[in-house]
Amino acid sequence: MQQVSKNQQLRHRLKDTANLTEDEKAAVKKAVETANPSATKVEVGQDGTTTVTFPDGSEATLKPAQTVVKAEDAAGIKEPATKTPVKDTANLTEDEKKQQLRKQWKQRTQSATKVEVGQDGTTTVTFPDGSEATLKPAQTVVKAEDAAGIKRTSN
Repeated sequence: MQQVSKNQQLRHRLKDTANLTEDEKAAVKKAVETANPSATKVEVGQDGTTTVTFPDGSEATLKPAQTVVKAEDAAGIKEPATKTPVKDTANLTEDEKKQQLRKQWKQRTQSATKVEVGQDGTTTVTFPDGSEATLKPAQTVVKAEDAAGIKRTSN
């Protein structure tokens, strides 16, 4: 029976360690295969439990605590106290995305390593531990009150 590598580098930081996405499972699988090159089969479960099969037919199981860890950075993200006013909440201009939202998010999330703002204001923040948090448009933008048209003056 071969010994499975329990290298610390196998542990992936995830927002939800009980429900891995297909991409997260693939990343865990790749890390386990790299650490255990003689493995003939690697299967990753929904919670990160990983079964490794070796050429002699023996199997070893890695528990979730050996393959995944909760990403603390993404768990603590907070939505902004005030939303960014934009002309069209479904179609942000480049200026609104780059200068307003990214600037504000960098200020609010000092530990963020990357901030991406989508066309509709969906904001994805990446943290140093590799975790990501996504905020929906309703959490980040609001229609500017005067964006509907020019205000009239009374004469």
